[in-house]
Amino acid sequence: MNYLNDLLGTAALYDWSAARSQPPVSTKEEWKDLVARMKDGTVGLVVHVDANPVYHLPALLGYADALKSVPMAVSLVESEDETGQLCTYILQSTTSSRAGATTTRSRESTRSSSR
Repeated sequence: MNYLNDLLGTAALYDWSAARSQPPVSTKEEWKDLVARMKDGTVGLVVHVDANPVYHLPALLGYADALKSVPMAVSLVESEDETGQLCTYILQSTTSSRAGATTTRSRESTRSSSR
């Protein structure tokens, strides 16, 4: 396979020396600070991109309760998850296998349909 890449001049496509490293991960203190700011009304908008912090963060951190205090929360995901259920809007991610479809759901429409 390497020989074919050399012949075709595509070996540079597989040069991993220039690969980007992972972005830094938020610390526990940064998450605690965010949750505190969400609860006290300092945060007006939270956007989740292919992330489910309500599921992945420890419940004791209180992210789910803090998210309920944010006036607008958006979740960009392939399918609804625990975080999306608490968001104002859920928008289908363009990385989905059904990228042509658009799914939008608001917290208000869910509340009214569950009555």
